[in-house]
Amino acid sequence: MQGCRPQLMRDPLAASIPVEIAQIAAGELSLDARVRRYIHDRLSYRWVGTADGASAYALEAQICRGALAAGLPLLNPRGAAI
Repeated sequence: MQGCRPQLMRDPLAASIPVEIAQIAAGELSLDARVRRYIHDRLSYRWVGTADGASAYALEAQICRGALAAGLPLLNPRGAAI
């Protein structure tokens, strides 16, 4: 999609973004660490151990088709109307 880009400014800490961009450019701040902190603070997730990769992919496919009582995942729901 032409002209599509992440909307970083939706962050409630948007005023600090110019400072953080400069810190990232200078190697003083890790963008990965900031993303990790954002995920930990604001999102929830679950994981399940499987016997092998094929089992994991099969389980993922079922979940993405809405097999869980919770419905389709919010991120990357395959088969969902876009």
